[in-house]
Amino acid sequence: MAANELEAIFDSPILRIGMGTTLQFQIGKKGAEFRATAVLVGLVPDEYLIIRVPPIPGILSRLNEGDPMIVRYLYGGNLYGFTSKILTQIYKPTLMLFVAYPEAVETLNLRRTPRVQCCFPATLTRNSRTFRAVVLDISQGGSRVGLDIDEVGAFSFEIDQTVKLRFHLTGVAAPEQVIMGRIKNLKKDALHCEIGIQFDQENEPVLVNIKQFIDNLTVLMHE
Repeated sequence: MAANELEAIFDSPILRIGMGTTLQFQIGKKGAEFRATAVLVGLVPDEYLIIRVPPIPGILSRLNEGDPMIVRYLYGGNLYGFTSKILTQIYKPTLMLFVAYPEAVETLNLRRTPRVQCCFPATLTRNSRTFRAVVLDISQGGSRVGLDIDEVGAFSFEIDQTVKLRFHLTGVAAPEQVIMGRIKNLKKDALHCEIGIQFDQENEPVLVNIKQFIDNLTVLMHE
């Protein structure tokens, strides 16, 4: 699949999502709802999504072709939700559902702080492995970080893993910043890997520096 086709999957006019995104889905009639967590593992635009479902006891009896479902997920600082239906399922090598591609998606912006585009070098550390990276955008809530596939190699990142991000900010008293965070979304193609990180909100000094950097940049952009 060409890189531009992959980008269309992740950012179509209707659906903004990345492979590996954690989904919360709900099935069943009102008053007898069943909720579970799944992971997006594939999709064909305008046709269907493929989601991997964990082996929850009793779940097979609740999955029937044609049943409606509600899906919610976080991506890029927004909460998305849509209605769909189960098309079919497979059981090997793992339980996966094929669900209808949404006709419409509702969005709620959860960001409480502004996010700015940027491009400055950083390092990302996970399990004692350190990778050269580039911070692509940043807010007090988190950041989007880019890595080259050659840099990542066979190393596997996963949703909710804890990572350490080290980078420099200009115009603040202590330029070097080090903050922990959790991976909240992943986007990967043949050349690049992008990771969405939610920052540890207990690290107040770094968060204050990020706010100062954004405020300074905003002033410069409007001069």
